[in-house]
Order: sequence, then C-alpha cells, then structure tokens
Amino acid sequence: MFLGQECPVSNVSIPVLNRLAAEFAPKGFAFIGAYVDPNADLATLRAHAADYSVGFPAADDRAHRLVQVAGATYTPEVAVFSAGGAKLYGGRIDDRVGEAGAARPAAAHQELRDVLAALAAGSPGPFKGHAGYGCAIPEAVRQ
Repeated sequence: MFLGQECPVSNVSIPVLNRLAAEFAPKGFAFIGAYVDPNADLATLRAHAADYSVGFPAADDRAHRLVQVAGATYTPEVAVFSAGGAKLYGGRIDDRVGEAGAARPAAAHQELRDVLAALAAGSPGPFKGHAGYGCAIPEAVRQ
C-alpha cells in the first residue's frame, strides 16, 4: 500500500486498510505500507504512522524501489503480490473517492477486498487492475 502523509485521499483510506489488514492478516496475508515522499524525513513518517494509527508495518520507500517494482503512480495505490513475487493486482483500494476528489459515503466497489477474498478462497489470479484517484507519487530519487 503506497502512502502519502500529506495526501488526504491516502489518509482517509488508512482506516479501510486497517480493517482489511485485521481481516486478512490472520489468513496469511502480509500488509506493508510504503511511504513514498522523497522530501519527508523519517521522524515525520513515523509521526504520521502513529497519528493515523497505521495498523500494519510501514516501510521507507522514499527512494521508490517498491514504487518501481509495483509500477505505482499515486497514493493510495495498492499492489498485491504472490508469495513467489508475481504481481496479482495493482490499483485502487475501492471507489469511495473518484476523480476530482468526489467522495461517496461508502464504496460501491471494493476491489482490494474482492481480490484478497478471491485469493483466500484459492483463486490464483492475476486480477484486473483498476485505476484510482489520489496524489501523484513524486519523481523517484536517483541514487
């Protein structure tokens, strides 16, 4: 899950991600948040994770290594990988927030939950990705 500490769409998605982690982690799924803002310092990212009660491990991806592997372009975006490293899904969490920030009271489609439920039921994937809306991930840091 690609997170942006200053992205309002990312921030309102954290409770949804926390619920999914609580539901699917006991079924063997690992959840990792990746902070992608190359201009943020670690103290800011740690404070954000604490302030928003991020309920899964968070990684420092300010150098965009995970962004590149997943092909992520915005926050919040998710990528689901098999245990062997094959990408099974990439895209939005759900459709609660759409273009121009228009928000529904509740999501009509919950793509990430559907993908995780299908995997838990034994479907091998891959699954069709769904473009979402959020904040663009800044250019990758060149090292």
